[in-house]
This record gives sequence, C-alpha cells and structure tokens, in this order.
Amino acid sequence: MAIKINTEKRIFTLETKHTMYQMQADTYGVLRHLWYGAKTGCDMSYLQDYPDVGFSGNPHDAGNDRTYSLDTLPLEYAGAGIGDFRVPAVEAVHADGSCALDLRYYSHAVKQGKYAIAGLPALYAGEDEAETLEVVLRDTASAVEVTLKYGVLPELDIVTRCAEIRNLGEAPVTLTKAASLCLDMGQGSWEWIHFYGRHAMERQAERRPLLHGIQESSSTRGTSSHHQNPTVLLCTPDCTETSGACVGAALVYSGSHQTKIECDQLGQVRVVMG
Repeated sequence: MAIKINTEKRIFTLETKHTMYQMQADTYGVLRHLWYGAKTGCDMSYLQDYPDVGFSGNPHDAGNDRTYSLDTLPLEYAGAGIGDFRVPAVEAVHADGSCALDLRYYSHAVKQGKYAIAGLPALYAGEDEAETLEVVLRDTASAVEVTLKYGVLPELDIVTRCAEIRNLGEAPVTLTKAASLCLDMGQGSWEWIHFYGRHAMERQAERRPLLHGIQESSSTRGTSSHHQNPTVLLCTPDCTETSGACVGAALVYSGSHQTKIECDQLGQVRVVMG
C-alpha cells in the first residue's frame, strides 16, 4: 500500500518507489508536516525538537508551553491570523470582518485511484496505479472546511496535491487566497531554481541561494506564460543534473500563478504555490 496510517499517533505516511512523505495531526489537531525525502520507514516527528521558541507566540491551547509555536512548526496547510506570520496558503474574510483561519484535523479517508478536479486540469491515473488520501481540516471558529487531497503514484515517484475549500455555514465567507500547495521543509540547506524566458528562449533555468525572507516567481498575464514557468525546484548546493537531492513542484494550471518561497528565522523553508 502506498498510504500507511498510524491511528494511535495520527501519522500519515505516503510512499512512492523511492520517497516518503509524512505528516501528523498532533495533540492540538494541528496538521504538521514531518518529512519529504528518501524513505526512512520510521516516525520522523523527532526532528521537530524546539527547546525554546518563546520568541514566537503560541496558540491558546498550548498555554505557557514555550516549545510550541505555529510560527516555527512545519505545517501542511497554513492558515492566516493565528500566530503563523509566514506566507499563508489560505486567507479568508468572515462576515464579521475577522480574518483568522485556525484549521485543525477533523477526519481522513483513503480511496483507491487518483482524485479528479472538476473543470480543472489534473494528473490522471487508473485505480490500480494510484491511491488518494483525503484529510479534512475545520476552522475552530467558523464553518470553513478544507479537504486536502494527496494522490500517490508510487511507480512515478509523484505525490500530487490540491485543496478543496467549503463553507458549511450560512454566513458568507470571502476567500482572498487559496493555494494548491503548501510545503514546509524543516531540514536542509536549499537553493532555488526557477525558469524564466521569452519568445524562442523559453524555460531558461536560473539558480540562486535562498535569502532569508520571501522570493517569488509569478505571472499575471492570464496564462502560465514563458516569462515565468509555474515550476520550482529546491536542491541542495551540491546537487547536479545527475546526482544530489532535490524536490520539484509543478502547478498543473495554465493561467495566472504565483509561487512564494520563504526562508524563516530558523532557516526553515516554505513553498506556497497556486
């Protein structure tokens, strides 16, 4: 099976031929990203050992626990207005004018085959070629629900992602941002490769060390365009075309797009794409 679930620890592990993607719904229901990389076959939560992050605020649930902060934890799908000051994956304005989205684990399901996205382009696979994990998150104060869908194609070493956002209540909610991908990399030293271009010179690779702060690749032209391709690579400094570690993400969409990469105060990296 490509999807393995430890129900006691609420750990979700997605495995392809060579890689492992792992996340966990913690004590507070926060869906934390644990690992994406080579297969390890074990619980990777031990990597998130923060002895004191008192420089960042923590959620009310955590009380005076100085080791827990949403502003330092690698998250699966980051909301806004709740103490995580990094680039959010989703933002909304509620009927009362508040802008907070505090998304916590609600349920999950595993399905055979690869999920489809109505009316939008997507990667497709037969039922015997893929599995889908759906993780449902709900806002603690409103009726906003987010379903994260992960399609695992083991033989291709691919994990696909999308987010479905619903308002289950009667009060209106205005979405101001809804990204397809939020990927937090808590470990490693990374460089950034993106692809710019022009007519007859498409997809020119540009490689840069990540700066502390936010870097962006985007297009507002109504098409994905050759000016900035909706693809990004994070690679280790020693990575070449034939060896080394890298993580690639491609937005399967041909319209306007935005990719933001943030390197935070601890050297952790977040990629938000949509």
